[in-house]
Amino acid sequence: MILPEDIGTRVSAEAGCNHQGDIRTAKKMIRAAADAGCSVVKFQKRTPFLMSQAHKDKPYDNPHSFGKTYGEHRQALEFNSQQHAELWNQCRMEGIEYAVSVWDEQAFLDVKHLSAPFIKIPSARNEDMDLLRVVADGWKGEVHVSNGMADPGIEKEWKTLFGDRLVVYVATSSYPCRFSDVCLKDIIRLKEAGYRVGLSGHHQGIAIDVAAAALGVEWVERHFTLDRCMRGTDHAASLEKDGITKLVRDIDALKSAWNVRHGVLPCEVETRAKLKVR
Repeated sequence: MILPEDIGTRVSAEAGCNHQGDIRTAKKMIRAAADAGCSVVKFQKRTPFLMSQAHKDKPYDNPHSFGKTYGEHRQALEFNSQQHAELWNQCRMEGIEYAVSVWDEQAFLDVKHLSAPFIKIPSARNEDMDLLRVVADGWKGEVHVSNGMADPGIEKEWKTLFGDRLVVYVATSSYPCRFSDVCLKDIIRLKEAGYRVGLSGHHQGIAIDVAAAALGVEWVERHFTLDRCMRGTDHAASLEKDGITKLVRDIDALKSAWNVRHGVLPCEVETRAKLKVR
């Protein structure tokens, strides 16, 4: 098993669509993620009008819907390019980095000019080779790809496209995800194969994330919300501010504890003098 010499895990707060299409809510989320100590807050960019007409016209009548059809629902949750630039600027003012997942080629072209530590490819698009090639050619920074809903081995295709810029996220596309479906040992498999690795978690609680950090993931990404009771399908698999603050705290504690004993520790000297039998 490959264990890290040091823990360098960073936390990414995945805003996703939990802002409900309200830029004011999105800015509140940026502020909350920065206050929690996250390194990145990540949004999503789609181009709803590129969906097939049948997909757009599909009725979408459920408690989490923001429109009568799926097309109306997706459009209601979407920020345009100018709004993404506004979110990028808000991140800069709050002292946190902006990142984005792109769902299609036009979405990538709309946001690639924004300075970001990485571009993310979500599980739903990790086999879209046209999109992957456009990102490979048009983006010179890191590319992070979630491996949900894909067979092991596809990572080789991503590696061919992105080389050392690639970070593969262990992900399971279930919201929320059962612990038995997290597939945490995939981190070991990927690291032993020479990949840089992250975790995109949709599980409950934060114990899994700390374990992933101990295994050496570079990033832990968790869906983030201001209120888990809000309308929307992702809130139930998301952490509120208190939860993601504790996650950052616990990973920081792990970083501090990740060392090796070399003799009697300074903190033990007084106790040793009092209790040690000689």
